Amino acid sequence: MNERETPVEIDWQSQLGQDRFVAFALEGKRDGTYVDIGAGEPELISNTVVLERDFGWHGALCDIEHEARLTHERSKRNTVYGDAFGVSWKYVFDQLKDHDGWIDYLSLDLEPPERTINLLLTLPFDRAKFRVVTIEHDHYRGGDANLRRDLVRNLMFWRGYLISAEVTIDLNGKPSHIEDWFIHRDAGVDTWLLKEKLRP
Repeated sequence: MNERETPVEIDWQSQLGQDRFVAFALEGKRDGTYVDIGAGEPELISNTVVLERDFGWHGALCDIEHEARLTHERSKRNTVYGDAFGVSWKYVFDQLKDHDGWIDYLSLDLEPPERTINLLLTLPFDRAKFRVVTIEHDHYRGGDANLRRDLVRNLMFWRGYLISAEVTIDLNGKPSHIEDWFIHRDAGVDTWLLKEKLRP
């Protein structure tokens, strides 16, 4: 994606650069679709608000704590849900996927991270394919950290997703693994070129 394809005034909002990664991976795609589970506040460190406002995207937003604010403060084109475990994700995926079965972006980030894993195990990936997926597994928190991370990676690989980035944060002077970003192998994204574009 070059400067002509992306407005220079974009104020990326996500905590780790997820929104920028999605926009670059999909070359500034307009009118895309997302499923944002664990969406958080309507704007602060949101993975999808910039995709919505600057690129015209819409989709499903899900957050048990911020459901009311998401309903009132985000686009009315979105459908908003509360408890992720009370949603018919088959229905959601069927409503959002295009005629070829694609949804552009899935963001998954529940607290605590074990809830992310539990939901990931039940999401109906047979109903839709996602071009880009970001999953926060919080490996740095310890406990069964290796199991969480490896389970995420193995499940996604089995479903056709290739890891594109292992995202870390700096905690007490050392890099700590927090999230993995995936591209579907049939999404038509050149992951090597993408890494070059995103290189600092």
